[in-house]
Amino acid sequence: MKTESKARKVTRLLRNFSVSDSERNYVAGLMDGEGHIAMRDGRSAEVHVTNMERNLVEVPDRVFDVGIIRTYKTPKGDTVYRWVVGGTEAAAVLAVLLPAMRSPKRKRVAKEIVESYLGKRSTENLWRTWIP
Repeated sequence: MKTESKARKVTRLLRNFSVSDSERNYVAGLMDGEGHIAMRDGRSAEVHVTNMERNLVEVPDRVFDVGIIRTYKTPKGDTVYRWVVGGTEAAAVLAVLLPAMRSPKRKRVAKEIVESYLGKRSTENLWRTWIP
């Protein structure tokens, strides 16, 4: 059995996402303000949005229908909620959010991650064709 390439998985996920402009802009704002974007071990993308209000982290979970919401306790005993997405799902989410992101640092990291999964040329075509 052939394994699906990372680029093909991201492309398939992108075709399944149905995200309005307002949803994309809202989640991009959450990512800019409350998010974290990184490559784990230099190989796998990871995205999270963390907040003390569960309803805020439920938005990207509902919009993209990928990932998981985890609950943590701080040393002070406060409850913190985190929406976590990894791997190809994270790259696909970032591909959708990238055009609407405003934080230069997060935008740079997101672009590097998307390009690592799709390739630079495919990424440029993506924003011309799939992303409104």
